[in-house]
Amino acid sequence: PKYFINSAAYTNVDAAEKNNKESEAVNANGPKYIAKYLKEINSHLIHISTDYVFDGKKNNPYLESDETNPISNYGKTKLLGEHNIIENMKNFNIYRVSWLFGHKKSNFIYKILDKSKKQDNLNIVDDQFGLPTSAYDFSEFIWFTISKLYEKKMNPGIFHFSNKGDAISWYQYALIIFDIAQKYGIKKPNITPINSNDLKLIARRPKYSALNSSKIFNEIKYKHRDW
Repeated sequence: PKYFINSAAYTNVDAAEKNNKESEAVNANGPKYIAKYLKEINSHLIHISTDYVFDGKKNNPYLESDETNPISNYGKTKLLGEHNIIENMKNFNIYRVSWLFGHKKSNFIYKILDKSKKQDNLNIVDDQFGLPTSAYDFSEFIWFTISKLYEKKMNPGIFHFSNKGDAISWYQYALIIFDIAQKYGIKKPNITPINSNDLKLIARRPKYSALNSSKIFNEIKYKHRDW
């Protein structure tokens, strides 16, 4: 292939704390072997990374030039995957994305909609902030950038991608989701904001992980939608 899109990842953040070998095999070693092979056949790698390479200590959207400092095994293995690509080939585009949502069931929207069918009360954290990103918009963006790479109108490198809009908490996100869902006959549960420490999650999450996408959009003049 002239272009190779690697969307494979071990994305269960909590399970990655217990199954670090599996997470490292998929998120770190997989990209290394792909990069080595694609270099041999002179192919270009499109690799999908994550906002979790940052520690969340900023209060404004992260730039590509900001220092990485992952606080979970998931984030560490994803960052190692980035390094393995950079060390083994030159023709790559690494896209960091955050809070992906789409028609597949394994995302926040479907999870809370499903929970609302069984529970009248939902507790949602209000101390973690990010930018929701449409998987559909992201896939459209990938195809667009491949055309730009083919035309030699875009440079390789690491880029951030997210939809436009303000960073929000998971709690705020849930309120918006159910405001829309009610229009389709879905009952809105009682939603209570809680601290992330109350959930006693295995892996730590960054408190703030919104991504600044201005670098890529300034370079290729791409119009993207508000989340």
